[in-house]
Amino acid sequence: TPTANVPLAGRGDGARLSQSIADDIEANVILLPGDPLPVAIVAVDTLFCSDALHVAIISELSARHGMALADLILVASHTHNAPSLDPAKPRLGQVDCTFFDTTTRRIASAIATALSCEPADPIMLERATSQCTANVVRRRRTLRIAPRRPFVEISTQMLPNRHASTPHDLTLILARDQQGDPIWALWQWTCHATAFCDPLAVSADFPGPVRQHIRNILGSPNLPVVYLPGFAGDVRADAGRRRFMLRKRMMTPFARPFPDATTENFDILCAAVCAAIDRAIAGLAPLPSFTGTAHTKRSAIAFAALMETPRHGEVGLVHVSATPLSFFFMGAETCSPYKALLAPLLPPDTLLSGYAGETPLYLPVDTQIAEGG
Repeated sequence: TPTANVPLAGRGDGARLSQSIADDIEANVILLPGDPLPVAIVAVDTLFCSDALHVAIISELSARHGMALADLILVASHTHNAPSLDPAKPRLGQVDCTFFDTTTRRIASAIATALSCEPADPIMLERATSQCTANVVRRRRTLRIAPRRPFVEISTQMLPNRHASTPHDLTLILARDQQGDPIWALWQWTCHATAFCDPLAVSADFPGPVRQHIRNILGSPNLPVVYLPGFAGDVRADAGRRRFMLRKRMMTPFARPFPDATTENFDILCAAVCAAIDRAIAGLAPLPSFTGTAHTKRSAIAFAALMETPRHGEVGLVHVSATPLSFFFMGAETCSPYKALLAPLLPPDTLLSGYAGETPLYLPVDTQIAEGG
């Protein structure tokens, strides 16, 4: 959490300087045992992580602590109310160098502390999935007012699309020691973290209150809680009372817009997600014993292989296998249809997430590009 006013990232409509702290932003670390070095998964409350942050953490871990990892996976929560940690996207928020350096040191120190701990043996894993319908695809084809005759046209707009297939699964994984005490929790739910209502306040958005709820219900105030936002490029929150400003209603006269960003609606969203967490905790079932070691496989897809573009670059992919756990991360703001495309190619029950590491582009599917996405 910054100790001074800093630029906030996440909106392209002008610079924002934080004026207050609504709630703490965090980085949460879990280690998966490797051979010989462990793999670290770090969930960071920020819009995007970056190669610059990855390099800085590894360098700090080596230089200050004399430690190393087999691999480091950084995943951004994609909150739009936190300082930027991505120097490559200044138009979405300038990086405050002091905050960047402090964050680097704090994450490296947390990893070093975890590396120095005696690992729990054996680790008992539990998993459950519940449904949380407080999210919806944010792309809908409908009529809109046009500037020329006949003054209406059909186009794709930023509106709730409840006819589209929205991933409502909320998955929770809990690790415990031999005494049954929780070691860490990891949860995944596909949704943009854009529900918080104060544009000038630092906030983790809904992952913050949900994280605190998990700690409270498990009776572990310092529990590391990792949030994975899934393939949420085209999915956002859809919970709250539907009261709209007249201007907003006039802009979309043929379809109901999203609920306004208000404190009341934010609380309704958080309550809905926390209720889904409660259902998942009540349904936790043991996984097979965690006996293996974590292995990561990194690869990449060139932009040109994904879409027609003259740009040079690539999307990073990371598959983490730590039986019985499996994770697949993409370095993109990946849209939800990619889950159905990729899941059959991966081990069963693999958790997928975008916003991992360097995130160079928004990644729609062909049908969305044809609609103008």
